[in-house]
Amino acid sequence: MPLVRYRPAPDDGGLTIIKGSQPCSARNKSKRLSVRACRRPQAEDLDLRIEEVSDQHSLARIPFHSRLIRPGGTLSGPTLMALGDAAMYALVLGKLGPTDRGPTDRGPTEMAVTSNLNINFLSKPQPVDLMAKAKLLRMTRRQAVCEVALYSAGNEHELVAHVTGTYALPL
Repeated sequence: MPLVRYRPAPDDGGLTIIKGSQPCSARNKSKRLSVRACRRPQAEDLDLRIEEVSDQHSLARIPFHSRLIRPGGTLSGPTLMALGDAAMYALVLGKLGPTDRGPTDRGPTEMAVTSNLNINFLSKPQPVDLMAKAKLLRMTRRQAVCEVALYSAGNEHELVAHVTGTYALPL
């Protein structure tokens, strides 16, 4: 499956997906597809960005901002959970395709929902961008099981949190 990159679309506040048979780059002009279903007000508040998606992984980022700091000088737990969940959702869309009905004529993949999310907070995030690298562990006709490593930008080897989750897929 081709690499898919997501970026904010200036016209409608949604996301633009750039899809191609090869990884997208400045030299590789690819077909663009607007996905309004990915528009999330909370994601806009956090400035959450899906930077890269393929059929096996995704990379997401929340740029550091002082408004995300909670008492004690760390990023809030809901911020970390939102980033982990968004990385898994992007991965599911990257695997199944955002407008496809899927290989088994299931419903629109945008209707996939989180059915389980577990997070272990491991260390205090640094005051830099927060990154999430999600990978697909298993996908069946009814569910996708993912794992996400959250870390401070530039320090990929020291996890801030570890997330596992399951998405229920539309039938």
